[in-house]
Amino acid sequence: AKLTSGEDIKIEQASWQEISLTGYFDAGLIVALGAARRPLPGTPQNKGRTIKPDFVLIRTLSQFLDDSSKNLLFGIQFCNVPCLNSFASIYGMMEKPVVFGELRKIQRRLRAQNISFPLVEPTYYPTHRAMVISPSFPLVIKIGHHHAGYGKIKCETKSRFDDVKSIVACHGDYCTAEEFIEYDYEIRIQKIGPHLRCFKRRSMNWKGNVGNASVNEDTECTALFKRWIDEASTIFGGLDICALDLVHDSKSDEFKILELNGTAIGLVHRHEMEDMNHMRDLVIAKMSQLYQTTAVPIEVEEKKDDAVEETDNEKNTDDQALLMAVAKIRALEKDKENLVQQA
Repeated sequence: AKLTSGEDIKIEQASWQEISLTGYFDAGLIVALGAARRPLPGTPQNKGRTIKPDFVLIRTLSQFLDDSSKNLLFGIQFCNVPCLNSFASIYGMMEKPVVFGELRKIQRRLRAQNISFPLVEPTYYPTHRAMVISPSFPLVIKIGHHHAGYGKIKCETKSRFDDVKSIVACHGDYCTAEEFIEYDYEIRIQKIGPHLRCFKRRSMNWKGNVGNASVNEDTECTALFKRWIDEASTIFGGLDICALDLVHDSKSDEFKILELNGTAIGLVHRHEMEDMNHMRDLVIAKMSQLYQTTAVPIEVEEKKDDAVEETDNEKNTDDQALLMAVAKIRALEKDKENLVQQA
């Protein structure tokens, strides 16, 4: 890979478990990478390496179940190493109540413009002692920061709610309780830079992301879906990679927004290579802005539409500049391929 100015980029990949690091005030971030359990062929991942990173693409959760890598994440920020998504957004996305609070701000702002942003309406309990009044049954309790269906329990009666309360008491986590929605399908709106995709999933399990009995298909990214993901991606200073999950209520024929996921989103297999290339292009474009030694002029045609808000104009300009940078990257790669073929 190369910057848009043609300078080479050396890429290393590792899981949190393979990383140890030290942040020095003068020398910066020094990272030791252990040998991978399953090294990629043709890479140095079969042995230990020591590196000094200039940029970090984070594609996995920094805390999952009882495994936390937050201290490693703090080291990256301590040395001011830029990353994607940004440190502020990754840190803010660690805890779901914090994310939901930001989504509520968006809902309030859009409501003033008569635009729907239909969030679910959970109740937050900081400890088991606060679990006195519950929403109407059936409901879903979500314990702690956990993802992928973990810590999520359906309660249809008060006695079941009390049983879950006793489990929460054993671990000291916060939890939320929200109405159980009888949905017929889910929608995921995925954003990678300026690239949007929408997926529709039907599942036999009320936890749609658990098990293999589900059908996933591409669906139209409507103007409303685009507005929702564009708004959601502004929290914590901006999310370059994110996905908004919603369900379609089979009774009311309306959508409900469940949650927003950040940089660790899973990719749909049939689009995986293309989406990974979009992420790669994002990294190269951002690194080019930070580190290239030769300026590469990128001209962006000005838009003249008085009906578009200034913030939207700025966003469109940023997206166009990114696409122009990507086009430059592709041209450099093609030139390299032609030289190899000629040799």
